[in-house]
Amino acid sequence: MKNYFKLAFISLGLLCMFSCEDEKENRIPEAATLSAPENAAIDQETKPTLTWVKSIDPDNDIVTYDVYVSETEEFVAEDLKGNNIDKNTFTLKTALKSHTKYFWKVVASDEDGASAESEVRYFTTKNSAPAISGLEFPANEATDVEKSISLKWTAADADGDVLKYTVYLSKENSFAEANVLATDISESEFAVSLDGHTQYFWKIVATDTEGATIESDVASFTTSNTLPSKAELTSPVNGFDQVSLSTKLVWSAATDADQDAVSYTVFYGTNEEINENYPYKKDFTETELTLSNLRGNTTYYWKVIAIDSEGGKTSSDVFSFITINTIPTAPVLSSEIDELIVDDKLNVVINWSASIDPDKSRDSEGNLIPEPLVYDIYLSLDETIDESDLKQKDVSELSFTLEGLEFATKYFAKIVTRDPQSAKAESEVIEFTTKEKPNVIEGTWTDVRDGKEYKTITVAGKTWLAQNLAYIPYVISSDDANKICSVYGFDVAESTTVSDLKADENFNKYGVMYTAYALDDLAPEGWHVSTDADWKEISVFAGMSQAQADEIGKQYDYGSKFLDPNSDWFTGTEATNDFLFSAVPGGYYSKGKYSWMPPFSYKGSTMYTYFWTNSTNIDNVSYFYRAFNGTSNYIERNSNKQSVERMYVRLVKDSE
Repeated sequence: MKNYFKLAFISLGLLCMFSCEDEKENRIPEAATLSAPENAAIDQETKPTLTWVKSIDPDNDIVTYDVYVSETEEFVAEDLKGNNIDKNTFTLKTALKSHTKYFWKVVASDEDGASAESEVRYFTTKNSAPAISGLEFPANEATDVEKSISLKWTAADADGDVLKYTVYLSKENSFAEANVLATDISESEFAVSLDGHTQYFWKIVATDTEGATIESDVASFTTSNTLPSKAELTSPVNGFDQVSLSTKLVWSAATDADQDAVSYTVFYGTNEEINENYPYKKDFTETELTLSNLRGNTTYYWKVIAIDSEGGKTSSDVFSFITINTIPTAPVLSSEIDELIVDDKLNVVINWSASIDPDKSRDSEGNLIPEPLVYDIYLSLDETIDESDLKQKDVSELSFTLEGLEFATKYFAKIVTRDPQSAKAESEVIEFTTKEKPNVIEGTWTDVRDGKEYKTITVAGKTWLAQNLAYIPYVISSDDANKICSVYGFDVAESTTVSDLKADENFNKYGVMYTAYALDDLAPEGWHVSTDADWKEISVFAGMSQAQADEIGKQYDYGSKFLDPNSDWFTGTEATNDFLFSAVPGGYYSKGKYSWMPPFSYKGSTMYTYFWTNSTNIDNVSYFYRAFNGTSNYIERNSNKQSVERMYVRLVKDSE
């Protein structure tokens, strides 16, 4: 029993002891003691290492440190430079400002968050030496430096300190006190007077307000020497305007006060502003120079630069002279002519190759351009051509149309080229005889298939219908639904009959419209649907050149010759129907150009008319056609319409 009470007492004591330990409060660690840098230390690195004596924690807790560095004694969160440091040293990772006072402290914290701040110390970072970024003028190893100049340099101080300069100048690559030109100056340039033709060495020492100094590199330069005298130009005389194409430049000898040897660089050209990058002759020691192969009728400019052995240069004045004119080459007049009939008159187009003139002139902006040439046209009825046979002066093109010539007549022609100075060159005389005057023969022809009679014209041996074909082999072919016949404005349906089309007023007015698919079904034996070649022939007869007739697109000023003045054309020019082709303004059946238009529709009556030819283009994709526009007076040759579009047809009689 006694032992029982003894064990109970011991247990109660242990319980009491452990209970008391759980309720004990955490104690604050000791403040760290700052050790380096010493308080008020100066000339510290901008990334200093801060050290302190470790804190002792009375509870033996682990202690970490936060380091604060600030430009003021009042610390803020941004001044925390390192935290949770487990050592008693810390090196700043980001550089501080130089030559600046900083305050610092260390906060020791245990693992339960209790903390103690150290005392606050301060230190000053070391001064930054100034920097000389360059000796600006004269540049290192510069030559031909003037004898009175200002030495110039560039320097800066990272701390913003005021800088003072010491300037050294020497004739040797070494410096002593005697070489000091100036001290304690605040400007970054210094005026000096120098000896000529001499090499100098110089440097700068910069000092800031804290006494830090920096010395520049050494640079050198050489002053200019005495220049040679100016060469006086003597021949050709300035402004002389009859200089031959091979001439001699002459000038007086230059002298040199330093007794240096003198040579000459010669420049000449056609620009008044002479480019010294392109000399004609260098290192020349004579005082005259021959130029050959000059251009005629050209203004030349020249000068001479005298150069001594030290590189000293003196330029002469710039003189000019004008060479004699060069006669252009003769034009070559072609014996091939183009004959055009215009308003029953015969026009003949002659062509020639250009004359060549090596001479140049200047445009309004001063640029050199080929000398402009003009041509005078002569035409005569005999081989003796004189001034009375002059037909046209000052032609600038290489072709000319001789208007109103007689048919079946022999002519003689020549071309005379003139340059701006009236120098002339004549072509050889060519002889040509104009063609016989063509006739238009009127007639009639009856289509045996339906008994319809048509007017015809025979032009240059070829017979055409003088009316649009009105033959209707079908309305819609039973073999091919794309083969459709209609008249302007008539909406064809499967029930439409041939009689329906013939009853429409536009049948007799305009004839029948066909798709290109039907072209092979339209001509009776002995006739054919007009081809692209047929249309070219009749176009040339109407006055076009062959080149115009061959061209894709619109040819103006010829359409009125084909138009019937008794029909309802709305024309911008008078319909003349010169050879009774009698085209009427029947429009055509076309595809809509824009999405908002009907897919196909009749359009253009009174304004224009279209004719299919039975010729496809080079790709055999589409058929050529001819279009006439009364308002614009053109004929269009093209192949850009779809074969399902409907146009008119003219038949041509087969050659016998």
